[in-house]
Amino acid sequence: MLFKSQSISTKFLDPSGKIVQRPIEIRTNPVTGRTCRLAFSRINEKETAIGILPQPPAESNETTKCPFFT
Repeated sequence: MLFKSQSISTKFLDPSGKIVQRPIEIRTNPVTGRTCRLAFSRINEKETAIGILPQPPAESNETTKCPFFT
């Protein structure tokens, strides 16, 4: 049993706002039929939200700092 793989070219909006064309790969799971896309051109991107998002509460019952309990 093998995964099906297809390489295509698609357009992305890069962080500077320019539209760029890059290769991606579409992989299909032979058991479930589910697909995923791999964007190799984004491998060097950094996680920009680090330090911006609130930290989860230290205690599971502490809801005052949790963004989902407002």
